[in-house]
Amino acid sequence: GLVGDLVDEAERHLLSEAGRVQVELGDARAALSAFRDLHAACSGTLGDHDPTTLSVLGGLAAAYGLAGHHNIALELKRGAYEGLRAHYGPDHRDTLTLLNNIGVTYSDIGDHAAAREIYDEVYQARLRLLQAHHPDTLAALSNLAIAIGRSGDHELARRLKAELCERSRRIHGQDHPLTLDALNNLAASEAALGNRAAAHELFTRVYGLRRDLLGADHPDTLSARENAATTGDDARTRSILADLYRDRIDGAGPQSPESERTLRSLLIAIARDVDPGTLARERRCELAPDPLPAGERLDEVRLGKVRL
Repeated sequence: GLVGDLVDEAERHLLSEAGRVQVELGDARAALSAFRDLHAACSGTLGDHDPTTLSVLGGLAAAYGLAGHHNIALELKRGAYEGLRAHYGPDHRDTLTLLNNIGVTYSDIGDHAAAREIYDEVYQARLRLLQAHHPDTLAALSNLAIAIGRSGDHELARRLKAELCERSRRIHGQDHPLTLDALNNLAASEAALGNRAAAHELFTRVYGLRRDLLGADHPDTLSARENAATTGDDARTRSILADLYRDRIDGAGPQSPESERTLRSLLIAIARDVDPGTLARERRCELAPDPLPAGERLDEVRLGKVRL
């Protein structure tokens, strides 16, 4: 069988990639199956304390988180982190990656204070070990800023996100997807602070760039279009959201999370007793492994050796 025969490094890498892709596609069942097989194979051939086995354990934990089993995910991530910390030391890239991903799970369960503490530790380590403009440092700053905002300090979050936008623009360029993610997250903080006009201007810019880069029907473009609508002119919000809801149904069906979110935005706009500009701060907003939602995303970073 696969588990008994899986001793070749290329085969381990292939199954790891299969599991990672399923995580990114949101297929929890397939991801769990792939990572369970891979972890059993690595554990049997390499041992439980081998760094490859520990990295795969981190991937298995991400799959459990995708399936909604956050307590199991947290336990597995802690075990993988402690193992990599003992093997590599606290400053190794893979050790810091596991620590970052523990923060993602704390965010998933709503413990934003714990997530903020972890993201700050990861950011300070990466700032010390890498350059301020290194992609890993930028990802850590993004996660820290999001956690700070979710902890209620929206002004500090806004300042950090503005700094992140500038760093990302210098490294990647104005039109790069990571720069647009940073700009999107800055707009979410402006909305949370009640700066509706500033949020609308930023969301509209993100929408235009994503439409040009990805096409009008791409999920990221549709999310940007929704954000721009919910922070824009009251008189047009309902009609834009109604059109967007029809597009969501045509593309993904009425039961998709995106369609349900847009319907919720439309119903709130219709009710008129809630300012549409508050929608950005009402939504749950995440970075991988979730698909891009209307607000912020958290980075669940891949590990190195088997590229989880």
